[in-house]
Amino acid sequence: MNKFYKILVMFQRGEKITRSRLLRINGVTTELLDSCIEQGLLMEIDKTDFGEIRYIITEKGISIRDN
Repeated sequence: MNKFYKILVMFQRGEKITRSRLLRINGVTTELLDSCIEQGLLMEIDKTDFGEIRYIITEKGISIRDN
């Protein structure tokens, strides 16, 4: 299992998840989340009304998660 799996498994195609929710997952650090974004596995899609960043999984992220 790759190091990003615990983040990627949280997403369904098109589902938006906030940064704070992802950081509440046991073992997910800011560095791991940022690395996931830098690798192109997640992409910032918008912000909530409170200014919180939301992400969606990319096709590359789906491929990594499912293999």
